[in-house]
Amino acid sequence: MNGDWLFKNADKEMLRRLIWLLVEFCGLELLTYAIMSNHFHVLVRVFMASPISDEELLGRYRLLQPANTARNEMRFDFLRAQLAANTPYAVEN
Repeated sequence: MNGDWLFKNADKEMLRRLIWLLVEFCGLELLTYAIMSNHFHVLVRVFMASPISDEELLGRYRLLQPANTARNEMRFDFLRAQLAANTPYAVEN
């Protein structure tokens, strides 16, 4: 914004990690990226939509919920049970 410096080194590192996390979660291919002090560029390859396994879905969910807390484990167990039972929560729209 008007040449303001938005990202310090620690901010750039946090953004870099977030980019990699989101690429992994979304199943994209990160081709290149550049993080400058006031903006960033990301170039990704988006693959054709294809079904993913329940285990792949659970693995991607785990990326966003990395803390091994009782609450997160309960959510994970609930999601796994819903997928196994093929309930409406697990059915593709």
